[in-house]
Amino acid sequence: MAIDTIFEERSGLRTSIKAVTSFVWARISLWRRIRRSRRALAHLSDDALADIGLTRDAALGEAIRPFWDSHRS
Repeated sequence: MAIDTIFEERSGLRTSIKAVTSFVWARISLWRRIRRSRRALAHLSDDALADIGLTRDAALGEAIRPFWDSHRS
């Protein structure tokens, strides 16, 4: 195996590791934002919820969803 091939394989592996790491951090960041938003939604007053067109039940229904459940089916 030529030395150039070894360096190319290692470079490809490094690129893959960076891509996976980037994806994982982006996903964690998304989950944290979702969790924060849902927590804030649960603490809004009834008047504030009415201003954005939500009922207390709808807000609590959204707030109790798990953080990884980011899309409604």
